[in-house]
Amino acid sequence: MQAGSVWTSLRTRLLVIVFLCVLPAFVAFVITGLIDRRHALTASQQRVLALANLKAGYYSEFTAQVHTALNVLTAIPVINALNRKRCSMAFNLLLAHNPRFSNVGMATPDGAVICSGVPIDPHVDMRQRDTIRRVLISQEFVVGYYPRGEVVNEPIVCFAAPVLDEHSHRLKAVIWATVSARWFASLNSASALPGQHAFYLLGDNNQVLFAAPALPPAGEHFFVQSHFKSLQSGSGDGTIVAAGPDGQRYVYGSAALHMGENAAPLVAVVGVPAADVFELSNQALYRNLIVIAVLALLFLVIAWIGTDVLILRRVRALLNAARRIAGGEFSARARVTGSGEISLLGAEFDRMAEALQQRQSETAEHVAHIERLTRLYRVLSSINSVLLHVKDREELLREACRVLVEIGGLRFAWAGSVNFETDEIKPLAHAGTGADYLKQLKLSTLAEPPEGRGIAGQAIRNGSFAITNDIEADPNMAYWRDAARLYGYLSAGGFALHTAGEVTGVLTVYSGDRNFFNGDDVRLIREVAGDISHGLEHIAKSEQAEFLANFDTLTELPNKRYFLDRLDDAVERARDDNRVVAVAMIQLTDLDRINDTLGYNAGDQVIGAAVKNLRDHCEPGDTLARVGGQTFGLLMEDIDALEDIPARIGRVMQDFPMTLHIDGKEVMAHLNAGVAMFPSDTDSATGLFRQAELVLHATSRESGTPYRFYSQDLDKQAAERYAMEAALARAIEHGELALHYQPVVDIKTRKIVSMEALMRWSNPLLGDIRPDVFIPVAEENGGIIALGYWAMQEACRQMHQWKRHGKRGLTIAVNVSVHQLHDTDFPERTQALIAECGAEGEPLLSLEITESQLMGNPREIAEMLARLRQLGIRIAIDDFGTGYSSLSYLNQLRVDVLKIDRSFVLELGRDPGALIVARGIVGIAHNLGVKVVAEGVETEQQLEMLRELGCEYAQGYLFSPPVSGDRAEAFLPDA
Repeated sequence: MQAGSVWTSLRTRLLVIVFLCVLPAFVAFVITGLIDRRHALTASQQRVLALANLKAGYYSEFTAQVHTALNVLTAIPVINALNRKRCSMAFNLLLAHNPRFSNVGMATPDGAVICSGVPIDPHVDMRQRDTIRRVLISQEFVVGYYPRGEVVNEPIVCFAAPVLDEHSHRLKAVIWATVSARWFASLNSASALPGQHAFYLLGDNNQVLFAAPALPPAGEHFFVQSHFKSLQSGSGDGTIVAAGPDGQRYVYGSAALHMGENAAPLVAVVGVPAADVFELSNQALYRNLIVIAVLALLFLVIAWIGTDVLILRRVRALLNAARRIAGGEFSARARVTGSGEISLLGAEFDRMAEALQQRQSETAEHVAHIERLTRLYRVLSSINSVLLHVKDREELLREACRVLVEIGGLRFAWAGSVNFETDEIKPLAHAGTGADYLKQLKLSTLAEPPEGRGIAGQAIRNGSFAITNDIEADPNMAYWRDAARLYGYLSAGGFALHTAGEVTGVLTVYSGDRNFFNGDDVRLIREVAGDISHGLEHIAKSEQAEFLANFDTLTELPNKRYFLDRLDDAVERARDDNRVVAVAMIQLTDLDRINDTLGYNAGDQVIGAAVKNLRDHCEPGDTLARVGGQTFGLLMEDIDALEDIPARIGRVMQDFPMTLHIDGKEVMAHLNAGVAMFPSDTDSATGLFRQAELVLHATSRESGTPYRFYSQDLDKQAAERYAMEAALARAIEHGELALHYQPVVDIKTRKIVSMEALMRWSNPLLGDIRPDVFIPVAEENGGIIALGYWAMQEACRQMHQWKRHGKRGLTIAVNVSVHQLHDTDFPERTQALIAECGAEGEPLLSLEITESQLMGNPREIAEMLARLRQLGIRIAIDDFGTGYSSLSYLNQLRVDVLKIDRSFVLELGRDPGALIVARGIVGIAHNLGVKVVAEGVETEQQLEMLRELGCEYAQGYLFSPPVSGDRAEAFLPDA
C-alpha cells in the first residue's frame, strides 16, 4: 500500500460513513445541552431582573417617604417661618431620632444657609449644589446626589423640596435632606440577596454609590464602564452576561429607580454567578457526550472487521485485474463470483477489458485522423498569420496554397479568380506537385460542358464547396482523370471564395489519399477558404480606400495629394539626372457658370469631356491630376530641352476652346494654363507647384492668352497684389476712399437727371489706384462687400450735405457686386440706407450691377433683384453687351435701365458693327419697357447718333468727367 493511502482507502471511507451516521446523535446531544443552557440563562435573567426591580421598588418607596417627610417639615410653623435658631434645633432633634438622615437643612433662594442639623460653612453658596439649583428652577421636589458628602465623607443621596409662602405661593426657601448611599442601598433587609449574589447601586456618570461585595478600588471604573454603560441607556432596565470584578462570569440585571421627574438617575444592579445558573445543564451535557463517544467507538470496531470480510477481498481482486490491464495484459479478468453489486461490477469489468482489446485496433485510425486535423488547424492558424501582413491579392493566394501543401499535407493546391460574364476561371497561384497539371487544366463556370462539371465548377455554381473522395470512380472527374492519375491525385475539394457576398474566386486542393475529405476536414478547409475570402475583401477595401485617398472619383485622375507625391519624386529624379521637369496648372474657366446655369450634372459632363481630351494629348510619361474643383495639374517629365515645353503644352490644349452639346444645349469650354519649370524657375517641388499656380492666376485675369510661362515679374506682381490687398483692407478705416460723381443727361433736353457714383482710392504709399485695378482684387478676396456698403453710405452722406447746402437731390446710382446680392439681408440693409437718405417719394439711391456678373447664378440674382424692386429701388444693368447674358434671363430680371457699354459708343461713326449693336440694345430695351443710358459719350456726333437710335440718356466726358462731391454740387438745382 502506498504512503498516505490509508486515508483514501475503501475501509477508511466506510469507517467515515459509520462516523457520519453516529455524528447526528452526537450533534443532537450537544444541541440539547445548549438548549438547556439557554433555558437556564433565560430563567436566571428573569430572576435577576425581578430582584433588581424589587430593590428599585424599595428605594422608590423610600423616596416617596422622604418627600412626605420634607412636606411635613415645611408645614411646621417654626420651620416655615424660617426661624434660624428654632429651625436648627428642630433639625438636630430630627437627626437624633432618625439615623437614616445624615443631615437636614434649609437655604434661601439666594443660596444662604438658614439652618442645618449638622453645621455647614455659612459662606457656602447653596445654589452651587445641583439639587438646590434644580429646585430653584423647577420649584418642585428633586432627588439628587453628590460624589462625596461633607458630613459622612462618602457618596450621599440628596432630597430637596421648595418652601412656599402660604399666601403668595412664592418660593421663599429650599429644604433638603441627605442620606448616606450605603445606608440608602441597604435600607431594607427584606431585599437582601442570598449566597454569592452581588448588588450595586449606580448613580449618574456610572458612579458606583454602593457595591456588595465591595469592588477593588483599581477595578471599579473598568468594571462599570465594561458592563453597565449599556444597562443605564434608555430606561435603565436590562440584563447582560459578563465577567465580574472577581474574574467569574455573572448574569446581571438592572432596574432604574423611579423617584420622580426631577430625580437624578439611580440604577439598581443584581448579579447571579453563571456557574450556579449552568451547573445542572453542564452535568447533563457531559454525561451525554461520554455515552455517545463509547457507542461510536464500538460501531467503528465492528465496521473495521466487517468491511474486510464482506467487501475488501472482492475489491482487491478487481484491483489486481485492473493493474494487469494497465500494464498491457488485456487478457486479465477479475472473475469475481457471487451475487450483489460487486459481482456485477466484476462482470462489467471483464466485458470492459474485452472492449478495450477490440478498440485498440481502431485507435490507430483515429490517431491518423487527429494528426490530419492538427495539421489543418495549423493551416488555419498560419493563414490567419498571413492575413496580418500580406496586402496583395495574388501574394495572399500564393501563401495560402503554400501553407495548405507544406503544413496541411495536401499534394497540390491552386486558387484563381472567377468572371461569370466571360465564363473565365483564371488560376492566380498554386503550390505543390502539379504545376504542369494546372497548365493543361481547362475550366468553366457552366455545367453543360465537361470542363465545368469538376469540383471547381460545382463549388463556384453552388457558392459553397464540392468534394470527391475518389477521383477514379467519380464520373464528374472523367475529363481530368488521366492527368490526376499522372500526378497521384486520389481525392479533391473545391471551395468558393467570396468578396462582398459574391463568388469571385475558387480554392481547389488535391490529396494523395482516398477518403481524405470527411466532415471535420471539410469544415476546417471551408474555414480556411472563409479566412481567405475575408482577406481578399479586406485587400479590396484597402485598395478602394487607397484609391479614394489618392484619386478623384469623378475623373479617376490622381488627386492633389498623389500629384504632389509624384512631383516630389520627379524633382528628385531630375535633380539626380540633371534633367528638366515642368508643371502646368490648367483651369477650366467656365465651370462655375455652367454649374449655375445648366446644373452640376452638366458641369460633370464638361469635366469628363475636358479630361478625356487632355488625356488624349498627354505624353505617355506625363501625370495628369485633378488638384481642385476646376483645376488640373500636368507633370511633364522626360523633357529633352526647354524648347520642347511650349509645343507639348500647346498640343495638350490644342482642341480648346471646345464646343460640347449637353442636354440639347451648346456649351463652350475654355482652358487657361500656367507653366513653371525645374530647375530654371525653382529648385524645389513645392516652389514649382506654387509658381505654376501663380502663373495660372495671372493668366486667368488676362483675356486672349490660353497659357503663360513663369517669369520673375510675376513674383513682383504677386507681391504688389499682396500689398494692395493689405492696404485695401484698411482703406475704409484710414479714410483713403472717395466717391466721384458723373452726371447722366437727358439727350433731348440736355438736363441732368441723375448721377453715377464712382469709387476712387488714393493710398499714401501706392498712390492713386485705378478702379479697374483694385475693384477686381476686392471681388476676388471678398472685400468688395464692405466697399459696396461703404459706397452706399457715402452716397447717402453726400446727399445730406447737398441738402444742407440748399440743393435739391438727384438720384445717385451706386455699383454693387454680385457678392452683395448673395447676401440674404441685402434688401433690408439697402432699404435702411435709403431711409437714411431722407428721400420723399421715389428713392434717390439706385443700384447698378455689371452684366457679366448676372451669369454667376441668374435665378438667385433675379429673385434678389425682384425683392429690391418691390422696395421701390431702381435697378440698372451696367456694361451691357459685353457679357454672356441670355435674353430670357434679361426678361426675368425686370430691370429699369440698360447701360450700353462705352466700347460700343466710342466706335459709333467709325465701326458700322457698333451702330448695329447699339441699335439692337436700344430695341431690346424698349421692347422690354426699359430705359437706355449710353456710357462714354465724348463727341456731339456720338450724341446725335444715339438720339436718332432713340436712346434716352447719356453720360460721358462730353458733359463732365467724374468729379468730387463738392464740385458735383454745381450740377444740382436749388431746392
